[in-house]
Amino acid sequence: MPADRFRARLASLDHETLLSYAAELSVAHRHEADALLVKHSPLPVWAHDDVLLSVDLLPHVFATLQLEDNSAASVCQAWKAAWVATNYGRRGLRPIALPDPDLLLSGDMNLAVELPDGNLLVQKYGSYHHITRILNPTMQTIASISSLFAGSYPFNSAVASDLGLFVVCETPRYAVLRRYNLDTFKMTHEYESAQYEQMFYITLAPGELLFALGRDIIGAEENEEMVCFDARTLEVRHRFGRGTFSNPGVYGMVAVGNELFVLDTDTYKNLTTIKVFSLAGLLLRSIDIGNCVYPFQLYHFDERLYLMNQVIGDDSERMIIALTLEGERLQVWRPDAGRMLMSILCIYDRMLLVRTGTSRIEVLQGKSRIEALQGI
Repeated sequence: MPADRFRARLASLDHETLLSYAAELSVAHRHEADALLVKHSPLPVWAHDDVLLSVDLLPHVFATLQLEDNSAASVCQAWKAAWVATNYGRRGLRPIALPDPDLLLSGDMNLAVELPDGNLLVQKYGSYHHITRILNPTMQTIASISSLFAGSYPFNSAVASDLGLFVVCETPRYAVLRRYNLDTFKMTHEYESAQYEQMFYITLAPGELLFALGRDIIGAEENEEMVCFDARTLEVRHRFGRGTFSNPGVYGMVAVGNELFVLDTDTYKNLTTIKVFSLAGLLLRSIDIGNCVYPFQLYHFDERLYLMNQVIGDDSERMIIALTLEGERLQVWRPDAGRMLMSILCIYDRMLLVRTGTSRIEVLQGKSRIEALQGI
């Protein structure tokens, strides 16, 4: 048969000749190959998870190479370069199995934050007690901490770096910002001011800066502003943005390089923008992110933004929207039927950790759970 004759002729050729033919054919038929790939773009999940990432392919790739020369190394180098170059297009949120967290005591999941050593700090709170634990990557408790409280009030925001653990706690009078030592979990610095009834969305930025949204205790109509702190001392550097935001206002903030992205929501006009500020407080631009009914929470990872969106009055209609830094919508992710998406907890180990439950009643009973999404 023609195929057998063709195979026999190829088998008689030396290694260098085969390589040159392969290179010529790759260039000559590049457009045909690209056309075939376009038909399958984006690649389905099974293709890049079960095929492109499969170790079963390696023997077939290297079987055609003469390992005594540099061919194997060249293929590996080219494969790595191609993988990095095309990784952006393959990204997409998808669930990944996560070990069951060692959180057996009752109470609702409130907050999680990745620590610099690769562990995870998780806080749960109930009607009468709060629990703060350190989990390792297998989701098992390695420490329980009782010192991280302002009275008996849980955190509403937290972030960690080599400088320490920063948390905001709300008291009956006003919000308190604290810095804790990560070795001892003892408080080293504290900021409290009767000016702010609440503070949210604390965010670390280059230059050892810490930003927070401050909301005045006086309840004025234009009562929100950004507060920039020295992350080492918690001294206020400057404030900005008062009168800039919509009503009801800011629902998320994240630092991206030397810029601060602020999620500004006007639910009355069904209008959502991301206002981008310099770290000095100058409004640089506004990004329209399209139709979002009730967006809240904002996270950044590797040149992408992630936010929650909810249909007002329907907790079961929550989704995660992935955006470029320019506001282009890349993906809308919803959980499978029978699971409710309650909130984004944090980014941990290149995954988006989310809080879910099977019903609103289950969540209110303190039966929510942590799930993980890869592909961020």
